[in-house]
Amino acid sequence: MTEFCAVIGASINPAFAGKKWNGSPVGNTANFAVAFNGTGFTSLKQMLDRTVPGCANTRTDIPPVDVANLTTLEWRNDEKKMGFVDTHHGPCEVWIDDTRVFQNDDCAANYRAYPAVLPINYAECVNTNCMLTIIWLAVHKPEWEIYKQCVPITFPVSLSVRNTKSSVRLVMFSSCLAYYLGFD
Repeated sequence: MTEFCAVIGASINPAFAGKKWNGSPVGNTANFAVAFNGTGFTSLKQMLDRTVPGCANTRTDIPPVDVANLTTLEWRNDEKKMGFVDTHHGPCEVWIDDTRVFQNDDCAANYRAYPAVLPINYAECVNTNCMLTIIWLAVHKPEWEIYKQCVPITFPVSLSVRNTKSSVRLVMFSSCLAYYLGFD
């Protein structure tokens, strides 16, 4: 089941005031991208962390996922058999701790596959144990939906570990409630 964490609107920042937010999902996303440049925020995460701090309802008390052999993250909505829901246009970001490792202004338009496969540089996990966070803001209607998920990850520093073949995939669902570690 798809669940967003919170709902916000144009009132979150004066830069969004006076814009048309009841247009098409693609039009709303284009308006958001232009207006965001005037918000003073350096990232989507910075803007949304005030409304949905930390990892929302995601369980982070689990063993970290070893991502040493991974180069992608899979985002999926199994209910609709889509990656990013195609009607829910808007920006998304992926973070490893305090480093943004992925950003796109319209993830639903630009990552249409099921699952959506995002390129990630997991080597940014410089502390061996890190928190991976994905944030997606669906601006398809005037009430913007915040999706936020986290999963603990580990990136062992041993070169022998990094060079081994792995069948592990990091798969995250469009919900605030869970993560899934898949095996081929």
